[in-house]
Amino acid sequence: MPTIGIIIPLISLGSIAIFNRIHLKSWLAPASTFSMLWFSLLSVTLFVAPEFPIYSFGLWYILAISVALTLGSLLVPKHILPDSEKYNTIEAIKLFFFTRSNFILILIAVFCLISIVGIIVLLLFGIKRYELNFNLFSLISLPGQLYDDRDAGILLVPWSIRYLTYFIMPASLLSGFLIPFEKYPRKIICYFPIILAIMIGMVYTTRASILLSIILLFSGLLSSYIILQKDDSIFSGKKVLLIFFLLFFLLFSWIALQWLRAGADSRFILYPIINSIKSAVLGSSTVFTTWLQNYNQHDVMSFGLYTFAGPMDIIGFNERQLGFYSEFVSLPNGYSNIYTAFRGLIHDFTLTGSILVCFCIGIFAQLSYQRCRGGNIIWIIPLSLFFAFTLFSPFISIFSSNSVTMAWFISFFVFINRKQNSIDY
Repeated sequence: MPTIGIIIPLISLGSIAIFNRIHLKSWLAPASTFSMLWFSLLSVTLFVAPEFPIYSFGLWYILAISVALTLGSLLVPKHILPDSEKYNTIEAIKLFFFTRSNFILILIAVFCLISIVGIIVLLLFGIKRYELNFNLFSLISLPGQLYDDRDAGILLVPWSIRYLTYFIMPASLLSGFLIPFEKYPRKIICYFPIILAIMIGMVYTTRASILLSIILLFSGLLSSYIILQKDDSIFSGKKVLLIFFLLFFLLFSWIALQWLRAGADSRFILYPIINSIKSAVLGSSTVFTTWLQNYNQHDVMSFGLYTFAGPMDIIGFNERQLGFYSEFVSLPNGYSNIYTAFRGLIHDFTLTGSILVCFCIGIFAQLSYQRCRGGNIIWIIPLSLFFAFTLFSPFISIFSSNSVTMAWFISFFVFINRKQNSIDY
């Protein structure tokens, strides 16, 4: 039974989400999205997995982050640019994407082809490593063997294979941006990155590549809906059904991956797999609040080395660690090391500092939202950054991945306009 210390911050979080929806007039305003996502996740955890303990201090911290984002968004005036500044109309935005759609589709197709080469090379690498035959049964057994070696720390995948499959992420983000502007059959190309991400996930038996690809596509999609001023149309009947279908698909994929990890010839036992899914999906709130309850506040600040592990690794400031944190927290039906993105923020900026950072993020995210909704196309990049970080925040910072960093780097140069009369900065 939830205590008063849990109920009060949870209700407050839901109330802030409703306030943001009313004041900002959209569920897709950055502060609204964050508050509603975490209110929904925490509510589902309490009702579906009541055996998972959630400590009130961690819940109050998440509420403080939501308040900071909200206060930051409220500081951004509705009319942030002078009247003399030119905005793009919906027709001009559609024309912009129409003139670049062929180039973007070709770029997506090229990235997908590069990733297909990476998948083929990965399969050949696994077949050679384990001396497998070229048949279906050997290929099905490959993911389990790769998982065992990776779990034991003895699997070293050549850098060429890793970099070839990196191109899935920029293809996913660009596809999300383009989907609202395309029609079938051309739109089918935009779904290829998801299919390839699933294939990579099945071979590696990792969920990260699938989740990252879907979140990047979805963040690009949300940003494009905003620039078209169709914020709430994404919650229409058909799209809600599509979201539920996506959730069931993710559940099915998760079950399949757990089976492949155990080896395709193993017995399929559903109950332990369901427990594993509950621990991974709903256990992050318990893991984070448990960690925060025992957090040593005298730790030295890392100034972004955790939250931005991917970019810091690229520029040589810090070597990015594979996977999540190494410490595990025991759960009633298993264990987990998924601490949410909040642990990285606290390591980087301390408890108080992370709240202040989120206040600044609230200002910039709302600024991006308003300028994007006003037709400034380049602001689609930082807005999609916020959506992706928020959607992935129940797991870890999305910027811990090098391939995700590359996705926005490439997208920036795709959307930057070289003609000043076509786009406003």
